[in-house]
Amino acid sequence: MLHDVFHEDYKVKVSLDVCPNTVFCGGRNGRDWRFMIEETKVMPHVQFHLVMPKVTYDEYQHELPSNVVARYNISMEDFMKEMCSCEIVALPLDTEAPAGLIVLFQAAANMKYIITTNTMTTREYLSDGRGCLLPNDVDVWKKAINEKLELDKSNIQASKKLLNFLQTECSEEKFVEGVESMVNML
Repeated sequence: MLHDVFHEDYKVKVSLDVCPNTVFCGGRNGRDWRFMIEETKVMPHVQFHLVMPKVTYDEYQHELPSNVVARYNISMEDFMKEMCSCEIVALPLDTEAPAGLIVLFQAAANMKYIITTNTMTTREYLSDGRGCLLPNDVDVWKKAINEKLELDKSNIQASKKLLNFLQTECSEEKFVEGVESMVNML
């Protein structure tokens, strides 16, 4: 498998306070925003921070419950601060195609536990206890989010495992080796 390249510079340089009982979801391509909004509605006790494109915000703004902080078209610095202020990163996807990898890498670099849709791509990165892979089922996500908001120690272990995987298996050197091995097969 040829993985995308992970860069250490995704790490936020300043220390930020993490707000308890918070979930972040952000990005552009492949997010299942409809699903995420349905999830926020069944979890009124959890604060959700959603960062989305303006067109998506315009589509869903009237449906957002009071436990949602929604932002759009913000700077990368503000995006990262928003992510790092939350306990968990949620990446529900609406495609089997690679999607959400930059946000996944950003979350990993900042030791954020990741819950995402179980796809062929996300399995490559988050299997083996490196995160949480789920079907897009509101009840399943609700249970997982509630559990993960309570399990800080196991979240840290999974986040460390993911970061180590990205540093070793998704380095520029591994990428070059993968390309070279494919060329040699020709």
